[in-house]
Amino acid sequence: LAGLFRQMLIDSEEGARKRIRGWCDGTYRAVSFADTLGTVESLTRTMLTIIKKGEELTFDFTGTSPENEGPVNAFAHITAAHMAIYLYAYAFHDLPISSGTFAPLNFIVPAGSLLNAGPEAAISQSVYACYQVTVLAPIVFSKMMYASAQRDLVTAGAGNNHTVPFIYAGINQYGARIADLLAY
Repeated sequence: LAGLFRQMLIDSEEGARKRIRGWCDGTYRAVSFADTLGTVESLTRTMLTIIKKGEELTFDFTGTSPENEGPVNAFAHITAAHMAIYLYAYAFHDLPISSGTFAPLNFIVPAGSLLNAGPEAAISQSVYACYQVTVLAPIVFSKMMYASAQRDLVTAGAGNNHTVPFIYAGINQYGARIADLLAY
């Protein structure tokens, strides 16, 4: 059983490296803006630069807005998990789902940013913060993959509108402060 699991890790890493090798080397960028942040109206920016060299990808979120006092923040590992939503659905759709596919990936998520907030930051709406990652991924990957043999894996992004019909906060019936979102 341990050998089977190890082989799955090896196969997914080799498959990811092979897939990435087939894409065009270069630097690819996209930016997304979101309005309204907690109780304070504002504009946040999420920057994604992917540097593709050989069989490795570096996801660089430098230039993303700083963390905020509201709950729309995330930790770096949550940001990487949201990148997996795109990768496993499109670019790596036919590879075994395992951490092996992440071996050729590097993440630069600046500390203190919206996507790598400090340990005391509120992150109850990290899904909303990281939705920008799922918006930017297809944009950047389409630029990188369009001239490759995997051109058929290029997709249009969903846009910066997601299906979060209600984002709310307030005091519940027990007098405790709450904030949540009803989604999907």
